[in-house]
Amino acid sequence: MSGGQGPGGPPPGYGAPPPGQGPGPGQGPGPGPEQGPGPGQRPGPGQGQGPGQGGGGFDGVRPQADNDKLISALCYIFVFLVPIIVLVTDMKNSRFTKIHAYQGLVFGGMAVGYWILFCVCTFIVGAALGGGFIAAAVQCVLWVFAFVPTALGLYFAYLVYTKEQVVLPFVTDATRGVFKDL
Repeated sequence: MSGGQGPGGPPPGYGAPPPGQGPGPGQGPGPGPEQGPGPGQRPGPGQGQGPGQGGGGFDGVRPQADNDKLISALCYIFVFLVPIIVLVTDMKNSRFTKIHAYQGLVFGGMAVGYWILFCVCTFIVGAALGGGFIAAAVQCVLWVFAFVPTALGLYFAYLVYTKEQVVLPFVTDATRGVFKDL
């Protein structure tokens, strides 16, 4: 006998229960109802995450009507127009659409802040290079980065429309910080 195993198999506490005995309460193969997911496991449909752990309150939010996904996706493309229309009309009655309207407003604010910072940095780079051909060439290359918020908005719209995703990187946490009624 090597490795601490007895003649009948592994030592007690490892493997299946003795013949004729089933697992006791809370000793099943998976996590019990009061236990969380095991290491390396994601929470199941009935096991939400607590506040500050990812979804926190947005888990399980699904569109109620057929057009909720489309309206919510448009909140990230027309960042100020569509969210304001949603919030002043009856479309705010859908929790899914309301969350995306708020997130669209926050994303729009982030995009405006990015563009202001981008323009200032581009101006500083151009002034530091002293103008001329090299400065113009560098600024033309830098303008590719001006489309980052647009690309992110289209990506977020895609996630919302195809995957009905509510929790978006950075935007969801910022939205929770700005709008407390979510």
